[in-house]
Amino acid sequence: MLEKLDTREIMDLYAEETIREKFMNSLICYAKNIDSTEMINLFKYLDFLGLKKMKSDFQVAFTQIAEIYDR
Repeated sequence: MLEKLDTREIMDLYAEETIREKFMNSLICYAKNIDSTEMINLFKYLDFLGLKKMKSDFQVAFTQIAEIYDR
């Protein structure tokens, strides 16, 4: 049973969820403080990690939130 456990898959899922949580926290920070610094840094990290699709998806969501808050 243990040999069927793919630890890489588990780590990938954990990392993805951790990044998504960071994104949501950055959105909340932006909405509260009108400060996009955390979001800009997150986009830089995603570039560094080569996660271009995730970055693109997050940018679309961030743009929509920014439009809602008129910023």
